[in-house]
Amino acid sequence: MKLYFPKNVFTSILAASLPEKLKSNFNFHPSSSVSSLLENDKECLALITPTDLLNHKSLFVSKKFGISFENSLCNSYLYYSENRSLNTLNIAGDVSSLEAVMSRILFKELYGTEVEISLSTSMKKEKNNLLLVGEQNFYEDKLFDGISFSEEIIELLSLPFVNFILASSSEDLLKENESLLMDIIPEVYDSFGSIQHYYSFSDKMMKYINENISSLVLEFDLQDIEGIIQLTRLPYYYGLIKDMVDIKFV
Repeated sequence: MKLYFPKNVFTSILAASLPEKLKSNFNFHPSSSVSSLLENDKECLALITPTDLLNHKSLFVSKKFGISFENSLCNSYLYYSENRSLNTLNIAGDVSSLEAVMSRILFKELYGTEVEISLSTSMKKEKNNLLLVGEQNFYEDKLFDGISFSEEIIELLSLPFVNFILASSSEDLLKENESLLMDIIPEVYDSFGSIQHYYSFSDKMMKYINENISSLVLEFDLQDIEGIIQLTRLPYYYGLIKDMVDIKFV
């Protein structure tokens, strides 16, 4: 059995806490292509974004474990350009379908604009607005100049922002292994108290993370499940897809 995570601050701490049974078969992989690995390998588990289910409808999804946010602390932050134009947006970092889909919906809902989205290798906002995904937000205190993508989505949905879900093409494999991940949740939270062992962030950033770690949810409840459902339904309501997804929860 193989296990894949996209790489960011939260999954790095999670990976460090994995039991040996899972750690020996674990690898980081770009968020944009993890779902394709699952489709081609029934002996595989991974954290994927909910919107990946729009193109990978056969995958099974855990109702218990994943990564959700309930406040400002998250994996993605918006940086608005000085000219405040709301017609263009660059997305950079470990970009997934979630950022591409939800930023389009967000700009439509908040500003009434059909935003033009471009993938970028630059981590700076420059002339266009920037949605930066991943751990680069946490270096050089960058995120303090941005707006939490999580908070924007929470305001839109009135639900938690579910960033990653545990999925597999094998229902049995998912059932057999999700309990191993559930068991390490207390250890993961404890590890954030000593996050300086993993990252060389500033004292200000360390304080921000530790003061807001309660925003991070690893054990899902009914609100998180509803958040997953709404993240897959919104693209249908906004005409981005033709059919709604029937999620195969386990």
